[in-house]
Amino acid sequence: MNGENVTIGSGTGWSYDNTFLTIEADDATVTGVSSNENVSLYVNAGVTTLTIKDLTLINTEYTIVPPLALGWGSSCTLTLEGTNTLTAGWTCTGLTVSRSSLVIDGDGWLYVTAGRGAAAIGSISEVNCGTLVISNGVIRAIREEDGTDASWIGYGAGADGSSGSISIYGGTLFFEGTATNGHAIAASSTCIRGGSVNTEFSKVSPSPRPDSSITTYVYPARLPAAAANSAVDIDVVMPSGYTGYTYGTQGMVSDDDGYVTIWLPRGSVIVELDGKSYNVAVDGNGNAT
Repeated sequence: MNGENVTIGSGTGWSYDNTFLTIEADDATVTGVSSNENVSLYVNAGVTTLTIKDLTLINTEYTIVPPLALGWGSSCTLTLEGTNTLTAGWTCTGLTVSRSSLVIDGDGWLYVTAGRGAAAIGSISEVNCGTLVISNGVIRAIREEDGTDASWIGYGAGADGSSGSISIYGGTLFFEGTATNGHAIAASSTCIRGGSVNTEFSKVSPSPRPDSSITTYVYPARLPAAAANSAVDIDVVMPSGYTGYTYGTQGMVSDDDGYVTIWLPRGSVIVELDGKSYNVAVDGNGNAT
C-alpha cells in the first residue's frame, strides 16, 4: 500500500483490521498478493482516486466480504495497472458497485470473478447496481454456473433493474465462465460508445444506445484483427447524422480468435483496423455485414 507493507493497524491514508483494508485518502496505489483469504479492499466515501497494480485478492468459498468494494455514496476512478485478480467467495461480487459510482480507467488487466448469485462487477443478489463507466483497461468478467440469472456486469440475481447505469467508452470486455443464464451487462440503462465488448445484442439489458440523448440502438460487429490477443490499431468513422459522435478505441485488444467486437448504429461505418479498411453496414434489423 503506497510502498508500505500492510499489517493490522493504520498508515498514511489507510487502516486494516485483519478483514477490511480501508482506503481513506486519494491517490493510493495497492499492489501485491494477500496472504489472508478473507480480506476486503474498502473505498471510503470521499475517496475519488485509487490505483491497483498487480494486485491479487482471492477469497475463499465461504468468505462473506467482497475483494473490492466502494462504500455507499462513493464516486471514484479506479486505475488499472499491470495484471489484477479479484475473486469473490460465497455470494459476493468481485468488485462491488452499489449505491456508488465508479469509473474504470488505465491500461492494465482485471480478472474479476463473481460469487453465487452476484455479478462479477456490480451488486449481489436482489440488489441493483450503481453507476459504472468503463473507459479503458482489459476486463475478464467470470461467472461459474450457479443456477441464477445474475449478470456478469451489473445487478445480481433477482434484482428488479430499476436503478443503475453502465456506460462503456473504451477498453475490452470479455465474459467468461460456465454460467449460462443472466445477461452479460444489465442495469436500468446501458450505453456502448467504444471498446471491444465481446457479447451478443440479446445479452445486454436494456438494449444499448450510444448515448442517453440518442434514441437508436447499437449492434455488435465482429471484425478480424492482425493477430490474436493483441492490442489493435483502429479508427471508426461514424455514418452521416452522427456529428460529434466519436467511438472510443483506447484499450482495445483482440480476442483468442483474433477478432474485435465493436458496437455500431444503423448505417454505413468505415473502420480502419490494423492496416485494413472495412465498410460495415448495419441494416434495419441490426445485422452487421
